[in-house]
Amino acid sequence: MANNTAIKVRQPSPILNQCLFFGLLGLVIWLPIPFGSHRAWAWAIMEVLSFSMLSIWLIEQSRIGAPLPVVLGKLKVPLIFLALWLIFQLFQSFPLPVMLVKLLNPAAYEVYAYVYLDQEFSSIPLSIDSGATLGSFLKNSAYCAIFFLTLVLVDRYQRMLLLTTVLVYVGVAEVFYAFWHLCRGTTSGTYINGNHFAGFLEIVISVTVGRFLASRRRNRKRFPSWKIRVVAMLDFVMSKRSLFLCYIIGMLAALFFTGSRGGIAGLFIGISLALVLARIHGGKGVRETRLFPLVIVLLIATTITLTGTGSLGNKLESAGLKSDRSIVNQSTLEIISDYPVFGTGAGTWRWAYPRYKDPRLARQKTRRYAHNDHLELLSEQGIIGTLLLGSAISLILLKIIKAFKLRGDPLTGGVLVAAVSGSSALLVHGLVDFNFRIPANAAYFMVLLAMGSIAACWRNQGLALRQSR
Repeated sequence: MANNTAIKVRQPSPILNQCLFFGLLGLVIWLPIPFGSHRAWAWAIMEVLSFSMLSIWLIEQSRIGAPLPVVLGKLKVPLIFLALWLIFQLFQSFPLPVMLVKLLNPAAYEVYAYVYLDQEFSSIPLSIDSGATLGSFLKNSAYCAIFFLTLVLVDRYQRMLLLTTVLVYVGVAEVFYAFWHLCRGTTSGTYINGNHFAGFLEIVISVTVGRFLASRRRNRKRFPSWKIRVVAMLDFVMSKRSLFLCYIIGMLAALFFTGSRGGIAGLFIGISLALVLARIHGGKGVRETRLFPLVIVLLIATTITLTGTGSLGNKLESAGLKSDRSIVNQSTLEIISDYPVFGTGAGTWRWAYPRYKDPRLARQKTRRYAHNDHLELLSEQGIIGTLLLGSAISLILLKIIKAFKLRGDPLTGGVLVAAVSGSSALLVHGLVDFNFRIPANAAYFMVLLAMGSIAACWRNQGLALRQSR
């Protein structure tokens, strides 16, 4: 006899899921406000909120026994690499037998031998400062938690639309605040440093450009008479597209007033890369190919207008492209040569650097960061940590790039463009600065990668998701 008893399937709480999503939006809004969260109390708030929301989601997921979101399956390998990257940082901070550390990381052993002198010690960590490494581990775990939360909570079209809107208007608010407090020819918004504000702007400008592209109508209209052209122009002025264009102009002006050469170069490279990818995968007729020349002309015109009057022009005129960062890079390379495989420990560059400091910079104060995120990562986490994180980011970007040829919904295509442009810009900027050490910028980078991953998984399903939900 067939069993007709209905099996009750537990459903996730829509209210709880909605609260978690709005909690994520609140965190996104909050992160740039307290100096880019570059204060211990500020990044502690980020850690507590992100870990709490992730714990609540995991508990609810375990309670109902629901299948995991599809996007997690698509990103299984990158997520494994990120998990291994976090485990590696914990491994750096754990006490190990002295002889094992002497074998794996001889330079770290020498540091501890010098500190302890003739005292006997049975165990030491691979990191030269386990406390700094644990602190870095918590921050990096928070970034990964934000990446994961974005993946699982932005599960429908309207939420993606709302998240991109929040990012755009956070950028607009920061720009208004920056111009309100414009002083001595530079502006930094709520950030301490103009270069870090530029890193933030690279991301929000990319998202705004993506929204501008997504708002373009599919069908190109013909204008047989001047009256129809005037009406069409007025229609554009009154539309959301004109607002996004105004936002882009204002953000670009703020970017150039920061005087950040790395930020401006990074944005140009990021947008150019997105344009090239759109042209390769979509051909001449895709939306991005038709509209990106307008954006590039706008960037060039803004550059010509502002570089002669703002602090950027003064920087280029007085110092050109020279700086003492190349000297610091040489010292960082020496650290890497001494700690090639396991590094000095996550978050310990500032403690390793004084020993390698060039005599020409003897009068300078001790630096906290290398002004090169990539070399600093390699010096702190060695080949192992760099390969783990680099593999995760590379695989995610590769999935996003491959999705260019299959995107159909305007918002999905705009998000893919924003993800490639913003992430590439920040990675390029990382060659001459330390934006990834600023919690707000690092978290926004992870949010952008997650948004691009979601859009890549949706592909041509974006329109169907919008209609069904």
